[in-house]
Amino acid sequence: MPSLRQIRGVWPPLVLLAQVVAFYSRILFSARFVIPWDFRYYHYPLFYFMAQSFRRGELPLWDPYTYCGMPFYAGFQNQVFYPPTVIAVLLSNLIGGDRLLYIMELQLVAHVFLGGYFTYLLLRALDSSPGAAVIGASIFQLGPFFVSQTQHLHAVDTAAWLPLVLLCVVRLGQRITARWTAILAIGWAMCVLAGFPAIVGLSLVCAFLLAVSLIVCRQARPKILASMAIAGALAVGIAAILLLPALELSRTSVSTLRSQWRGPDWGVPLAALVTLFVPDYFHVSDLSKYSFPKNVTFMYLYCGMTSLVLVTMALFRRSRYSLTFTLFTALSLFFMLGHSTPPGRLLLGYFLDLTHDTIYLEFMLVGFSLGVAVLAGLGADRVVRGRGWLAALLAVFIFGDLYHAGAGLPLNTASLVQEPGITHDKWDGDARLLAAVRRSVNASTPPARTDIYDDSINWAGTAPLIEIPSASGFDPMAQIRLMQVRLLFCDGQAWGRYYPVARLESPILDLLNIGYVFARSPVSSAKFENIAQVPGHVLLRNRNVLPRFFLVGNVVTAPDMKEALARMRVPGFNGAVTAVVESPVVLNSDGPPGTVKVVRFDRNKIALDVDALRAAYLVTSEAYYPGWQARIDGNPAPILITNAAFRGLAVEPGRHRVELEFAPRILVVSAGISLIALLVAAFLIGRQGYRTAAVRERRAWLS
Repeated sequence: MPSLRQIRGVWPPLVLLAQVVAFYSRILFSARFVIPWDFRYYHYPLFYFMAQSFRRGELPLWDPYTYCGMPFYAGFQNQVFYPPTVIAVLLSNLIGGDRLLYIMELQLVAHVFLGGYFTYLLLRALDSSPGAAVIGASIFQLGPFFVSQTQHLHAVDTAAWLPLVLLCVVRLGQRITARWTAILAIGWAMCVLAGFPAIVGLSLVCAFLLAVSLIVCRQARPKILASMAIAGALAVGIAAILLLPALELSRTSVSTLRSQWRGPDWGVPLAALVTLFVPDYFHVSDLSKYSFPKNVTFMYLYCGMTSLVLVTMALFRRSRYSLTFTLFTALSLFFMLGHSTPPGRLLLGYFLDLTHDTIYLEFMLVGFSLGVAVLAGLGADRVVRGRGWLAALLAVFIFGDLYHAGAGLPLNTASLVQEPGITHDKWDGDARLLAAVRRSVNASTPPARTDIYDDSINWAGTAPLIEIPSASGFDPMAQIRLMQVRLLFCDGQAWGRYYPVARLESPILDLLNIGYVFARSPVSSAKFENIAQVPGHVLLRNRNVLPRFFLVGNVVTAPDMKEALARMRVPGFNGAVTAVVESPVVLNSDGPPGTVKVVRFDRNKIALDVDALRAAYLVTSEAYYPGWQARIDGNPAPILITNAAFRGLAVEPGRHRVELEFAPRILVVSAGISLIALLVAAFLIGRQGYRTAAVRERRAWLS
């Protein structure tokens, strides 16, 4: 039989788990409900692509379906190297693959529980009783952040590790040890690998704010900052397998231009504070009535009325940590409100400049939510310590309040009856549309690309899921070069990630192998013909589309991207006969240059048989990116930037086998760094544990 002590140690996580399961019961136990919005239309396609890659026995390195191809493994938000995601995908494949979306939902719910349990451990480290710690943990896991941001899987996964990070800071404040330094490094590394840069940055901010608060309140010595710096360096090493490729990708992406679209409205508006008392003040339960000019997911801050009473009690409690977390929560609120306060307008703009706008201040809601939960737990400890029955009664009441306010909101629950969504085989529950598109697109090898005229953006965002290649996409790491090429036939700003086609007659569409375009109604065009139609959608075929690989006999050179784009913008530019190359290549010949036959077209490997009648240039509409390597007849050949954003090669007369392979060397280097750093962290944790066990054994022997 388990001892009383063992039972006392098990009941808190069981209670927290039961709360989370009950809160998400519709998602977990009914086939009619799913998690809405980005969870289905952004994260699900990424997981599906990863699952298919694993099924093929390969790493998900290159995504050929989005933006004429882009590096998948380097995407910060793709979670390729996040252990829980890898486990979830492998588990889905193991049971057949048709339950992937449900496995993703299980992963999300598990992380909500993980965030709650880490909060429980944090409060226990702050000397709270088990009952009070459960109350505080309940407020965090059922509070405003997880309720409102459920659609963002990577945000939830990242936020779950924040209480562990703060727990490590508290432990280091109590006593600096190598073990807690290493655990802090692992917590930060898991934040990074979970893939939401905004909360990764905010976890650093939160940890720093807590450390400063501890120092100011004389609960820690300044040398804690040195230990945290060591942990940060070790975390960078552990997460290097993602960080180095992601930094390489970000340097060439539109994310470098993010500050251009910051605008004047950043942070949670002051009006949202009303929902601390009235959760449905802005009609978040019925979005047909919502009219406030701000993303609805940041207009729900409800932590429970009882929670606010407990926070008030904590402010007046003589606890050595109350002042610390009061200061932490106040600073988190200041960051969260952003532009909404005069000091925020004055100071936080400099902070965003310093961080290059990689941090969205609205997501500091996670720090504020956690701060309120910890303060409520500290306040509850004053009331329930020694009164188990009162702790249980208070926990049940708080759960009921938060469940009534937040469970089943459109922010975290969607009905499949009202919105069937998109799967690999069905679009809004109808298989006819995807079947018609696939018949047309797959008529060539490789399939022709698609684009969007005035149809749904989901054609681009779900391309890895429906496996229909697109020249468009909706990714924050879209490559600058490709987006600049798209602006030759689209309208938009330089920093944008998605532009629908604006000029159907542009010859650049032909050059990008855009064979089909989606529209909502038939279009009259000399270049495009309407070939398929279902209610709400029309498929247009491009009569002049060029193949993905072909030879030209003329090359013009350009010193940089700006000049290359200028040459492509000139009226009369014909990409079928002339290539713009940003390298010194001399080629100007008349007559047909030759033919290209596609022998193999896989995600990471391409093989072509080229029959060049004279010296020619191989033009592709495959996006240029470091890591692609070329061989001509087995000999290495340089890949040149062609037509501002794509790959190309010069070929000699004759028949040749051209092979292209994506084998990024940076991945090998980054994986090696991560392995070494992980071994160091394991050594520090194991060494500390061995020394602790040895001391205990020695004391037991002496006694």
